Amino acid sequence: MTPKEVPALQRRRKRQGGQEILEFGLVALCLYTPLLLGTFVVGMNLIKTIQAKNTTRDMADMYIHGADFSDGGYQTLAKEVGTGLNLQSPIYAAGTQTRDDTGTAGDGIIWVSKIMYVGTGGGSNAGNFVWVQRVRIGNKSLIAGSVASILGDPSSIPAGDFLPDGEVDSSLIDYRNNANDKLGASAQATMIAMWITPLSPASRTALVDGQVIYVVEGYFQTPQFSMGGAYNSSGVYARYFF
Repeated sequence: MTPKEVPALQRRRKRQGGQEILEFGLVALCLYTPLLLGTFVVGMNLIKTIQAKNTTRDMADMYIHGADFSDGGYQTLAKEVGTGLNLQSPIYAAGTQTRDDTGTAGDGIIWVSKIMYVGTGGGSNAGNFVWVQRVRIGNKSLIAGSVASILGDPSSIPAGDFLPDGEVDSSLIDYRNNANDKLGASAQATMIAMWITPLSPASRTALVDGQVIYVVEGYFQTPQFSMGGAYNSSGVYARYFF
């Protein structure tokens, strides 16, 4: 009996067994490695975002209950609250006040601000938000380009008109009439849109003359999660209003 002859196609397939798996592995390596790297960067930044939000929320809660973040003791506490975010600044003893507790080290900068709305009957600054207090803690070298406070910076107020605790000296500047005391145009428009323009839902009411808003913002860079190219981390930002 003559053995049945095996077709050439079947012989070729036997020699090529496993080729599809090899091809799939090579394609998967090119396709899924970028996806995994991107997932890692996004995931780790999400963790940092949660930490940043917790830090700014806790500081804002302390701020409205009387915490003085111009005091060296509270500035040290702020850095403890921001554990894991590498928030660094010069160290001052409790009782020492400075409105600019900043250096050039660390991965974070925090802005602590108090602003007041001047109503329509409130002088030449009527219809505007004005500075009451501003304190900074952290790495000031991070402030550039898109890394900035939503409120801007009170650079128009002469340095001599600030008290050591970061408050505007009301004996020298009249909140309601001094033009230097107003927020900048961009920040002014943002705050009016958020707090004065008719709000939604209707249960929210606009601010009235003399009301104060306490704001804590934080930016934290995350260079340890950057891998070059499309996988660079731009850092995280969080803010709380009270």
